[in-house]
Amino acid sequence: MADLGKNKYGNHWNQSGISKCVHAFIGKNEAGKIETYQTLPWTLCPWGCGGGKKGSYNVNPNARIQFEICEDNLKDAKYFNAAFKEAIELCAYLCKKYNLTVDKICSHKEAHDAGYGSNHGDPHVWLKRYGKDMNWFRSEVAKLLKSNSVVEKPAEDKKPETSEKPAVAPKKEYYRVRKTWTDSSTSKGSYLNVEYAKEACDKAGKGYYVFDPNGKIIYPVASATPATKRPTLKQGSKNDDVKELQTLLNKYGFNCGTVDGKFGTKTTKAVKEFQKANKLTVDGIVGAKTWAALFNYKAKGYCVKVTVDFLNVRKGASTSYAVIRIVKQGALCTVVDTKNGWGMLSDGGWISLDCTKRV
Repeated sequence: MADLGKNKYGNHWNQSGISKCVHAFIGKNEAGKIETYQTLPWTLCPWGCGGGKKGSYNVNPNARIQFEICEDNLKDAKYFNAAFKEAIELCAYLCKKYNLTVDKICSHKEAHDAGYGSNHGDPHVWLKRYGKDMNWFRSEVAKLLKSNSVVEKPAEDKKPETSEKPAVAPKKEYYRVRKTWTDSSTSKGSYLNVEYAKEACDKAGKGYYVFDPNGKIIYPVASATPATKRPTLKQGSKNDDVKELQTLLNKYGFNCGTVDGKFGTKTTKAVKEFQKANKLTVDGIVGAKTWAALFNYKAKGYCVKVTVDFLNVRKGASTSYAVIRIVKQGALCTVVDTKNGWGMLSDGGWISLDCTKRV
């Protein structure tokens, strides 16, 4: 799986604390191509859809093959068409392989309605946005089966033919959260992902730092380099300082998207919004005064407007959490905390900030 595409939302399942797995995922690889990645043998019971009043499709005798289609911000029709085409082809392949009828295909929502899954609305909101539903999906699978053009075996099932020796796994390097590098008794954990280490550091409170594998403090930024000595950044800048800027902006609810170290138009917009909110010169340039304001900023609630037709409010900050309600386009919501591009609402639940606009 070396060519997996990057999950910019940070809500992937390959991390600690995630106790579920489906048979496959559909999404973009590193090159941007839509592919299916099989993560379990098709004949092994999964643990993905939860349970309902009658039982669960996770366990026998009612176990079903399950897969996830990785969502974007639900605005890209090209991705929608390509992802669902891949899902249709996968379902046709599985129906042919295991002699299944298309009426056995159901969504997570339909599993819940039947009494065998947790309460989710996926993927009906996404389908409805493009004038589709699960009946359309099943009919497309049936058409493909009837045409007798089903791919005999998915590419991911094929074993690579090679005479090369297995590659040696690289040494894992951890980011550590503690008060000092030498004081392991104050440790709040070790993390492969620096962003998770920063979150743990924030929760630990004053006096805690994130150390890189060599023992150097890399977070909070203010501890490593005073605001007066930070470099001036503007659109076009590309470096680790931009990454720290983007991390702080996202943390405080000024959404600049992916933390990639590239000062683009979205980061410029977020900087201007921050400057306006803090009564600074609104020029999109991050100098000493803007750095100081970022380091001393105390996050507080702010208002966003929903920009998509329907937006799921979930129990946690990722699409893996259950939907607890839906808000419609134009609704105003108060965000009191942020995490990985998601906002926690004042009245409970989390929403994707990519589907909102700050007002």
